Amino acid sequence: MVIYGHQNGHLMFVMEPITSLSVVRQTLQTTQKCAEECNQDYGLVTYDLNAAKPAMQIQARESPTFDNIFIRLGAFHIEMAFFMAESGGSDMLTETGVLAPGSLNGFLTGKHFNRCKRLHPLLALAFESLHFKAFLQTCDFKEELHTLQQTKII
Repeated sequence: MVIYGHQNGHLMFVMEPITSLSVVRQTLQTTQKCAEECNQDYGLVTYDLNAAKPAMQIQARESPTFDNIFIRLGAFHIEMAFFMAESGGSDMLTETGVLAPGSLNGFLTGKHFNRCKRLHPLLALAFESLHFKAFLQTCDFKEELHTLQQTKII
């Protein structure tokens, strides 16, 4: 979805594979056009891994034409990179019993996506909870607690 000012618009549907170089080039050009129409210096486009690779190759080969576009991977691929990096996330899944040790390889390779798709929202929630707990440890709530204690409830 593209947002122009206060109006929402949708990009046209392309009836070719996203891995096609002509389609990738078209999405890069469209991203530039959208950024220009929104008076932005840079455009942001999110691809899956199979489209990001050729997009980055086009960007490097045709520099500086597409230097004003930031290409990023989607959340699924970022999450999978986290597990591949020996971060302890895969151990966390097996040790907590969320994922059987034999299923770990299928999860990491993406071969059993339908079986493991429930893990992604659970994992996202776990990370959000850990992040919020870390945030709470950095805050001083003494003043807020005092205010709450002084408040009369009707």
